[in-house]
Amino acid sequence: MRSEPVGAEFRPQLADARAELTAESGPDCVPRFTRQQEIVLQALHDMGVFASAQELLRFLSGQGLRVSLSTVYRTIGTLERLRLVDVVRDDRGERWYRPRSGEGHRHYLMCRECGHGVPIPAESFEEWLAVIERQHGFAEVRHTFDLVGLCGSCSGTRTSAS
Repeated sequence: MRSEPVGAEFRPQLADARAELTAESGPDCVPRFTRQQEIVLQALHDMGVFASAQELLRFLSGQGLRVSLSTVYRTIGTLERLRLVDVVRDDRGERWYRPRSGEGHRHYLMCRECGHGVPIPAESFEEWLAVIERQHGFAEVRHTFDLVGLCGSCSGTRTSAS
């Protein structure tokens, strides 16, 4: 049994993210702090894998928390702006979420069945992208780079890291 309300442990993380965004964009551009943000971050943390908004809603409902799908989407959107969740798209374009661990931009290899995600090193990709950006005179280039497949458990095969 928790001694604090669900999600309360994420208050410092939310406050830090809000302060960072305020410093970058000004106070008028920063979303307000809500209880839903704490609850959704806690649920994503407890799930331990990438999860779609629908899966997150089912998880929250299973915990006895009443929240609408629109609230889940709105809250996840805010957490994205605050850079507190990592997002990948599966091969159908659906977005999957999990709490961000650490700072910096990340890429993942994600299982489309169970949501298991593994961070992958992509330094050479990022370096190549910076070269392309400079060569063509672009700035602030954003990109998505998601690798989606079946993990060893879901595909019925076991792979070993060599």
